[in-house]
Amino acid sequence: MIKGVGVDIEDLDRFWQMDQHRLDQLVERIMTASESTTYKNISDTHEQRLYVAKHWSVKEAVAKSFGTGIIDDATFKNIELFHDERGCPRINLLHGLADFQTKVHISISNDKDKVIAYAMCTAKWFDGVS
Repeated sequence: MIKGVGVDIEDLDRFWQMDQHRLDQLVERIMTASESTTYKNISDTHEQRLYVAKHWSVKEAVAKSFGTGIIDDATFKNIELFHDERGCPRINLLHGLADFQTKVHISISNDKDKVIAYAMCTAKWFDGVS
């Protein structure tokens, strides 16, 4: 059963215009320790900015799929984006969100100047397609 959907689109220029210090501050504010470690291991500045933009967009879309946006337990650091062994994007819900009986399905895409994320929140026990 689908509980909610969320979408977010970001203009990459917003991230390209940030100086490195401001970008690092944003990473500290929105990313989990694991995400932050991955960010720090990216040597290419362009790829770092794309990494941050994608994470921002995914976390916004996921929070919107809960029907709340970024508020209460739905904080940036309680939504963790990772990629499975096949490279597919996945979400870990942390802390207060971990208690939700929810599974989140996501899709991320980007082109030269935009990144978009789509999230669909379903009941955790639901295995079929609605």
